Amino acid sequence: MQGRRSIPVILLCNLFLSLTVVFFLPMEVVLGNQKEFFFSFGSIWWLQVLIAIAIALILSILMFLLPPKAGTVAAAVSLGIGIAFWTQSMFLNSEMGTLTGEAIEISETGIIINTAIWILLITGTITVISIFIKKQHKQTRLAMCLVAGALTLMQAAGCAGLAFSCDLSPRAPDPYLSDEGQFTVSWGINTIVFVLDTTDQVYFHRMMAKYPEMKEVLSGWEYFDNTTSVHSRTYPSVTYLLTGEKCYFDREARQHVDEAFEKSVFLKRLHEDGTDVRVFPMNPAMVGNYTQDYIANSSGYDYRAFSNLDIGKLEENLACISLYKGFPYILKPTVAYSLQNVNLSSYKPGEEKAPAYTSICDPDFNVLLYRNGISVSEDYDKAFRFYHLWGCHPGYRWNEKLEGSADAAPEDALRGSFLMIQEYTQRLKNLYLYDGTTIIVTTDHGFSGGDPDSLDIPAAACPLILVKYPDSDDDQPMTVNHAPVSHEDLFATIEESLDMKASGIGSGKALSDFHDGEERTRYYYYSALYSDVDGEVALREYEINGDANELENWKTTGNWWDINYSMNKVSEKRFGE
Repeated sequence: MQGRRSIPVILLCNLFLSLTVVFFLPMEVVLGNQKEFFFSFGSIWWLQVLIAIAIALILSILMFLLPPKAGTVAAAVSLGIGIAFWTQSMFLNSEMGTLTGEAIEISETGIIINTAIWILLITGTITVISIFIKKQHKQTRLAMCLVAGALTLMQAAGCAGLAFSCDLSPRAPDPYLSDEGQFTVSWGINTIVFVLDTTDQVYFHRMMAKYPEMKEVLSGWEYFDNTTSVHSRTYPSVTYLLTGEKCYFDREARQHVDEAFEKSVFLKRLHEDGTDVRVFPMNPAMVGNYTQDYIANSSGYDYRAFSNLDIGKLEENLACISLYKGFPYILKPTVAYSLQNVNLSSYKPGEEKAPAYTSICDPDFNVLLYRNGISVSEDYDKAFRFYHLWGCHPGYRWNEKLEGSADAAPEDALRGSFLMIQEYTQRLKNLYLYDGTTIIVTTDHGFSGGDPDSLDIPAAACPLILVKYPDSDDDQPMTVNHAPVSHEDLFATIEESLDMKASGIGSGKALSDFHDGEERTRYYYYSALYSDVDGEVALREYEINGDANELENWKTTGNWWDINYSMNKVSEKRFGE
């Protein structure tokens, strides 16, 4: 009888633990970022509930096989761990970081205190129950049931409230971009653009100083050292670089991206002129729909049906999300994840289509380049390739040799990225195509961090812009151009490289037309943060006159817009507050 009376206690404690870890913690993150995940809450919640129940039943059966008191103590362990997870997620995650791969910076004191709280919660729960179970058997078990049941109901109510407050309509599907033609070029004219994420000029200068062989690597190239981007973060900067359409965060990200590609004539003109256009972004959500008519590797939609989910990988990803939210600080780095990797790795490639383009980091890109090489197609006379790669974005894990490293500095990772570009250019040389190819190495934005105490830009943000023109002289050292240039000038530069007339997108003026000493006002749109926790709050317009490397030359114009929609977290605060 005593064993039977343990059933409700054991079952409730295990349900509390399994539902907390398997369902409540990951589903709260999914619900809070519903528009950012490819899969929807509605398509997977039932699966998480079933898995949580199954785990609770298995644990309960194992505990029920133990002697009655041992089974109750084992249930106390589940209860203690569940309480620790719940407490961490509710009260102790003061700095959760973002989903961009950035490391969590927690003080050593904070880690020690957090770990001590965990130990106290788990050992304290087990100790108290072990002591009272001997003297007040029924009352102790009843208390365990009440605590486990109450915390489960509280989480269920919170999750339900979040679900009712969220827009659970299906996420607008992203264009299906295949990896077809990723390493193909033309026998005629080729323009290659490498976008190395977050590569500020500061990192480039450090790389050049640390790795003197880069002077020879970049012989014949032109380096622009007085540069600005238009936007300050990957979204909407990548969309801008492909369309020339600015974003004011006044509509949902999906709507802005779709409308930008629908309105823009940039890639459409390239296609109509006979250029084979292929883009390989890190996040397909930054490419609009209805692009299959002019982007050769765009094949309509990948509808992300539940049947296409890789359940094993999905559960692995959801486990990382849950543990990242519920683990103590000391263990969080072991389960760090990124939204992008969760999205792209949770699905099986569609069998009926070419393999979906999978976001890859620079070392993986280099491996594929070695494996596949560069091939030449005779189906078109011009080719435009746009590669958005990891670059110096926080979360890189390689060194100057593209080998795995957790200690490499940004300039080391950048040297590794250039090793990849060197391999690409060497393949072009082997095919006698290098001399006639235009290669642009840039980034989506420079420094973009925020200061929790200020809405001002924290530093001058100067993106890397390097150009290798056709028939450049490899025997000449890299030239440095001090002209005031911007991402606005890339459109005319690309059009010029493909023997096209400028369309007037951006500045309508190619980089080669700018000269040192030229006066020009450039504009920069900074997505201001209150903090990573609070989220983006306002878009502020800056004008830059003179040398962009000097922060004193960056002045706010007084124009600003509340950020109401973003791919990142949007602050509940407003600019005026």
